[in-house]
Amino acid sequence: DASVGGKTGIDTPAGKNLVGAFHHPRSVLVDPQVLATLPARHVRNGFAEIIKTAAIYDEQFFSHLETHAAQAIERHDLAFLAKAAEHSLRVKGDVVTRDERESGIRAILNFGHSVGHAIEALCQPRLLHGECVSIGMVFETIIARARGFVSHSTVQRIDSLCRACGLPVSLPNELSVDAVLRAMETDKKNTAGGKRIVLLQRLGCAQPSPALVSDEEISRALSRCVTVLSAPRQQPEFRIRVPGSKSLSNRALLIAALGRGKCKLTGLLHSDDTKHMLKALASFGGGRLDPVLDERTGAVEIAGLGGNLAVPDAPLYLGNAGTASRFLTAASCLARGTGAIELVGNARMHERPIGDLVDALRRAGCDIQYAGAAGSLPLRIRPTGLRGGTITLDAKVSSQFVSAILIAAPIASSPVALEIVNGPPVSAPYIAMTVALMREFGVPVQHSADMCHFSVPNTGYVNPEHYDVE
Repeated sequence: DASVGGKTGIDTPAGKNLVGAFHHPRSVLVDPQVLATLPARHVRNGFAEIIKTAAIYDEQFFSHLETHAAQAIERHDLAFLAKAAEHSLRVKGDVVTRDERESGIRAILNFGHSVGHAIEALCQPRLLHGECVSIGMVFETIIARARGFVSHSTVQRIDSLCRACGLPVSLPNELSVDAVLRAMETDKKNTAGGKRIVLLQRLGCAQPSPALVSDEEISRALSRCVTVLSAPRQQPEFRIRVPGSKSLSNRALLIAALGRGKCKLTGLLHSDDTKHMLKALASFGGGRLDPVLDERTGAVEIAGLGGNLAVPDAPLYLGNAGTASRFLTAASCLARGTGAIELVGNARMHERPIGDLVDALRRAGCDIQYAGAAGSLPLRIRPTGLRGGTITLDAKVSSQFVSAILIAAPIASSPVALEIVNGPPVSAPYIAMTVALMREFGVPVQHSADMCHFSVPNTGYVNPEHYDVE
């Protein structure tokens, strides 16, 4: 990144990059093999600038990173890292060609750096440059959200991608907001009018010049807590829409995809779990389903597959999305076709238990094999269908295992009787949430008062025209 653009800045005790010159090299040579010599932390550190480039310039590339970056970094995939670096270098080259001396659009390359440089000045060498920029990108996007430029989901997408790539996203505990504000006073973008920060206009597009931002706005974004005061009575009434429930979002997405007919889902939460669920459902659709979430409204149109899931032509990467991985383990058994469905996740997901759910589905005739250590992802699932009949689960298991089987049950070849043994289930309210949602989509589940006995008809789901997630 630094090799392109000709900026030769040096740090001084007064601040970062305050002295230097513009002097372009005759050529730039990039050898991606050098990345193989770096410790993993330094690969992640450098990747922060790639995330920055996508955030300010190319939403499509940002979406590509959301799908592939975490896994590629974890595996030290040099081919992917080289392509990502090449893309960022082309963006940098384009911006620098249009504004060599940073008198205009070149300033957008400083996204995340106003707050990031201040943190870096206070925390180096403990924190690396890219780690500080990662934190800066999140907080500067929070400022853009407060001004109404971007939605909450934009903040969440940047936060989630940085986290997935192993980068920090929160202010170090030892730093005070006042200390960060003081460190920001020497930022090179500042003017006599105050602090200037690059703000996103939307994901993939930064505002062409830095905006004047008050200390109050920065402080509000950086603060770990705020005091909420009651409004004066003469103030007009207003309404706010809080983000939708993650638990309901993923249940509704999967059920709508399994159902018959079209359904508009609104109020969905944009989170890692819902992101992975949406991408998985598109893969199961075999080209018939392409759910695209509107970030501002949380809306998505689902044309139900009527229980006819196709076998995806590539492994489904689920990151550390626990809800999606449990629900999709049971749903994958319903697919039709040849081959196998592979569910994979990140290193943390490959440690999280799923054995009790796999055992229950195997007893119901499903063909599920562990592709790694027994009891966790990755899984290889052959499309056998769910034969129905009686399925048992121990009361101690996760309620997500119970919900996974309940959601798949209406597509079984015969009605399902789900029995919870050795006591009442844990987290029964989440199971009640699943049952209530299934009823909204046309499946009346009968159950005992203690949530230990369930009777599910194999009638399939009928999608309502509209479902709003609480």
